[in-house]
Amino acid sequence: MRTTLQKMDFSSGEITEEMMAGRLIDPTYDWAFKKLFGIEKFLVSLLNCILRRPDDNRIVTITYNEQEHQSLHEEGRICRFDIVCETAKGESFHIEVQKHDEPYFADRLLYYSALYINRKGKSGKWNYQYAPHYTIAICGFTFEHEAENHDKYSYYYQMREEDSARDVLTNSINVILVELPKFENVSSECNTLLKKWLFLLRNMHELTQEEVENMFDDEILKEFIDKAAFEKLSEDEKIMYLKSCYDEGARRCHLRKEREEGLAEGMEKGKEEERRSMAKGLLKLGLTIEQIAEVTKLSEKDIMNL
Repeated sequence: MRTTLQKMDFSSGEITEEMMAGRLIDPTYDWAFKKLFGIEKFLVSLLNCILRRPDDNRIVTITYNEQEHQSLHEEGRICRFDIVCETAKGESFHIEVQKHDEPYFADRLLYYSALYINRKGKSGKWNYQYAPHYTIAICGFTFEHEAENHDKYSYYYQMREEDSARDVLTNSINVILVELPKFENVSSECNTLLKKWLFLLRNMHELTQEEVENMFDDEILKEFIDKAAFEKLSEDEKIMYLKSCYDEGARRCHLRKEREEGLAEGMEKGKEEERRSMAKGLLKLGLTIEQIAEVTKLSEKDIMNL
């Protein structure tokens, strides 16, 4: 039986301390993700699950790296990654959390991968062998995929030969997308550690601590839930979390406004083309420029230039 989650409207970002009483912070907000997965054992567990690592090749320890990288040329932008880390074997990971879709987001992930690999380059040596780099995007939205893959919630991309999935050109660049909206399991259906992690990432901000803390027996998840309790944050941390919620809400409003303005501009351009096409037809019918201007609302100068 599917349980009904307690819905709260956090879309505006206007979250108060009163609203958060007894609740857990949302790990898909930038500050909260860094706060929680800046704890090594939580990130190691999540990475091993997402990467589907077998027991003989599991990540044991990681080292967090600087999270700000300059572009390849002097005037290029600075990239601020969410979390960047490496294993003792040289594998590197960039974990990005994105709540809302943005234009060219997939291209941005590829750019980040290339930028990070460039920084790992061996100066002065003709050796281009790199340990695998993984760019992992945990998304609060869905991408457009091929029809046969529409029901998946995780996607693993490499550079492969077009007609042979086994013919991998290089394993140096790996992009993994995790689309949280497609993960619809309730807690009782989560029979793997990965599913439990994804359930928490998607749902725990809509549940009270009391509701979620008894859902899973895994000690690492119980500790994670305890660390995510809003009431256990320091006063400064509470302010930083609430500010991150506000910033995300403001950012979402800005993106929505840009899209609405872009749509309106596109519709206006379409109407303009329609008026010009009508004017050309009326010219062929022999109407005067003044008459056409009255009908199409185009200027006489624009009509004469058709």
